Amino acid sequence: MRVLADRGRAVLGGELWLVRDGEVWGQLPQHSRPPAVYAWETERRPDEAWPTYVARACGEALSAIQALPGKAEVTASPKAKVYYNLTWVDPEG
Repeated sequence: MRVLADRGRAVLGGELWLVRDGEVWGQLPQHSRPPAVYAWETERRPDEAWPTYVARACGEALSAIQALPGKAEVTASPKAKVYYNLTWVDPEG
């Protein structure tokens, strides 16, 4: 995230993806709950300066990632991997 922010790019949002046997799954299986989608987004506020938005979006993305479930909460085979899918934009859009 910080690499994107340092280059003036704002993280619009993201989600967790489970990749298993070459397939991408948007829902993550849970130990004690039904499968869930974990995603977030940060919209630019009216009249918000671009550098302010970039900094806020970076902070919100980092906070969202810290709040996502840990390995102990997700049920997945040992071969499965979890990835962050980030969507970002530069000031030219």
